[in-house]
Amino acid sequence: AVTMIGFTSTPVAEAVNAVNPRAEAQLNLRVPAGMDAAEVSEKLKQHIINHTPWGAKVEVTVSGVSKPFSADPEGEALA
Repeated sequence: AVTMIGFTSTPVAEAVNAVNPRAEAQLNLRVPAGMDAAEVSEKLKQHIINHTPWGAKVEVTVSGVSKPFSADPEGEALA
């Protein structure tokens, strides 16, 4: 699952009827247990780069990778 958890562009008070020259977003990628989070994040990065429209320039930085895990919903920890 990919969620946009932050977005920066022109503030509403400064908005004009024009395409913004710059924007920034922070995404959160949740990887299910059994998958390699580093590999999945690299594939998402390449997907974003490969699907950048109209000659726009994009820079993707992976800021951290954590191993996915699975919890037993019937286990003692969740009781």
